[in-house]
Amino acid sequence: MYGETFEVTEQVACTKDTDKAILVSVNGKDCWVPKSQIDDSSECYQAGTDGTLIVTAWFAKKVGWI
Repeated sequence: MYGETFEVTEQVACTKDTDKAILVSVNGKDCWVPKSQIDDSSECYQAGTDGTLIVTAWFAKKVGWI
């Protein structure tokens, strides 16, 4: 799955961020997402952003989104 991405279809809101990760809420559940796993075309990338979250397929599978 190297290089493949996954688009989270639910509305995503980013509530916090650090240098290395963002905290997002997906379907009412919070999840820390490493910034290294976020695709450049993602609308969610720092605190205060919302919309589409695009991550690596590997990460999406690891957290149970796939």
